[in-house]
Amino acid sequence: MNKDRRNILKAALGVACVPLTPSQPEGPFYPIHEQLEKDFDMTTMNGLKVAKGEKVYIRGTVVDENCNPVAGALVDLWQACHSGKYLHDDDPNPAELDPNFQYWAKLKTDNAGLWRVKTIIPGA
Repeated sequence: MNKDRRNILKAALGVACVPLTPSQPEGPFYPIHEQLEKDFDMTTMNGLKVAKGEKVYIRGTVVDENCNPVAGALVDLWQACHSGKYLHDDDPNPAELDPNFQYWAKLKTDNAGLWRVKTIIPGA
């Protein structure tokens, strides 16, 4: 019986010595405010001024459980801007928003299940 108690005590002490995982802000944050522009080019608003950050193209394919392409599938993308801030009231990040970044895109796949978006590399 004493051996069992010692093993339990050792296990309990071992758990107590493990550092806690540092907290992180919640996220990502799905858009809650409707946005007029949700096209494939997230780097401009109304085609005028250009968003800050390194521009990239991202593409993908939507397939079903048998790896067949899915035509007409909705791909709903949202991301933070160059500063790492989401366009969302609950994002605690104090960084500034980029008024020229779209933050959100809704795309449909083509007949081969393909989609693409022009965006920026988001900040941390």
